[in-house]
Amino acid sequence: LAVAVSFMSLTISLPGVQAAENPQLKENLTNFVPKHSLVQSELPSVSDKAIKQYLKQNGKVFKGNPSERLKLIDHTTDDLGYKHFRYVPVVNGVPVKDSQVIIHVDKSNNVYAINGELNNDASAKTANSKKLSANQALDHAFKAIGKSPEAVSNGNVANKNKAELKAAATKDGKYRLAYDVTIRYIEPEPANWEVTVDAETGKVLKKQNKVEHAAATGTGTTLKGKTVSLNISSENGKYVMRDLSKPTGTQIITYDLQNRQYNLPGTLVSSTTNQFTTSSQRAAVDAHYNLGKVYDYFYQTFKRNSYDNKGGKIVSSVHYGSRYNNAAWIGDQMIYGDGDGSFFSPLSGSMDVTAHEMTHGVTQETATA
Repeated sequence: LAVAVSFMSLTISLPGVQAAENPQLKENLTNFVPKHSLVQSELPSVSDKAIKQYLKQNGKVFKGNPSERLKLIDHTTDDLGYKHFRYVPVVNGVPVKDSQVIIHVDKSNNVYAINGELNNDASAKTANSKKLSANQALDHAFKAIGKSPEAVSNGNVANKNKAELKAAATKDGKYRLAYDVTIRYIEPEPANWEVTVDAETGKVLKKQNKVEHAAATGTGTTLKGKTVSLNISSENGKYVMRDLSKPTGTQIITYDLQNRQYNLPGTLVSSTTNQFTTSSQRAAVDAHYNLGKVYDYFYQTFKRNSYDNKGGKIVSSVHYGSRYNNAAWIGDQMIYGDGDGSFFSPLSGSMDVTAHEMTHGVTQETATA
């Protein structure tokens, strides 16, 4: 997780990594919540109210009133009976841009994991007021990218440009009301713009075309020694496992955790050529190839654009931990263990496993507990 100076990174402890009856928060070795600073207790009930009371009990770590700082956006139950509550931090009731906190509760009603970001120094109010409408923000965004709505097209796909009001962090640690504008099109050239527009002045605070890397193709060697074609990208003089081929602009990205259990998602898998053939890259080749096929299935069969149906990037991390006998969907990405060589071989080698974990992501976004 990207962590600003005044942010704390809340790092996860995963199902299967430790027993549910012995819940604790796994430390991130660089930015972590010290275990001795947390009050561990069984929740009286698994509810939004009970979770916020738990966070309030941990006031030394989670500053402020959780009822005012966090808004529940969804909650799900997985196949193991574990519950996952997804919150967005808010400033004066407005969601903070690019920030979320996920609380994970086991079957014994213990909080066993927390991941996400909180800014403990956030003020209770934004530094400006809203004067622009969403449509006006879209106009400013189109001007900023040098296009007009009439000059771009998504072909036969409906236009899904949008502007959502958010609280955007500034360099001085304050927050300003801003519209988070998304503009996507495939003609005259593919683009996936994210533009941040000040809701008071109309000033463009940031703009980024997420199709900023050159799409490329390559090959890789799988765990079984088969050569497969890969959709990758070329950036900064090397090739990386970033699939930019999907017509919706969704990116599929594969990382290597190098047998760590922290600092997710890890290191972006790269090569000096467009061939990924080393023994350490084989698990990543399978993960990247399989996930591309699984994405295509969901899109072609159900017209579903990524796990969230909003074009969210799909991230995989291979080589999770040492001899880890599992794969998991952990709220916003997949992880794959290498197995112990006896019960399991590397989990990313199975298309069925990838499809199963992707389905967890879809279920998370569509079902409630």
